[in-house]
Amino acid sequence: MLTLTKVLTNSFMLFIPIHLWNLLLASKLIGKIRLDNPNLVVPCAITTLEIFFRFVVFTLPIFMHFDFTLRKEKIGFILYSAGIVVYFLSWIPHLFPIFKGLRKRLLFFIAPALTPIIWLIGIGLMSKPYFNFINLPMGSGSEIYCLTATIFVFFHCAHVTFAFLKLE
Repeated sequence: MLTLTKVLTNSFMLFIPIHLWNLLLASKLIGKIRLDNPNLVVPCAITTLEIFFRFVVFTLPIFMHFDFTLRKEKIGFILYSAGIVVYFLSWIPHLFPIFKGLRKRLLFFIAPALTPIIWLIGIGLMSKPYFNFINLPMGSGSEIYCLTATIFVFFHCAHVTFAFLKLE
């Protein structure tokens, strides 16, 4: 039976602040740094793997729920919360012209692609699968999610780094 508690503790709910942020501010990114720029040609393998792992990372939480009973889950919540703050702050150089100089440095340029690893690992640590659907030892869903999230962030950063090098 689906209850309000099950809906509110579904791990996909943790993506709401991120999706709202991206929805409201992605269109405000300044000029050439937008990744939908048609002049940016990124190798197909990088783009395909990024899209695949993005799909997995954003879909798996639908089949997971979060909890705060274990120490690991509490650490996950701290990472998630801190990660969101760091992620939001990483957008500042891209939103305001006054920080134009920072955008010319690779670390600041890729920060919005790199910092999600913090909140994604947080989601992974505080989430458990609703069911053990592939007969893995219990708890493995969290580890698989963290590994998948790391692979996604790797390809996302590769994509953004390639864009950075093209824009130079």
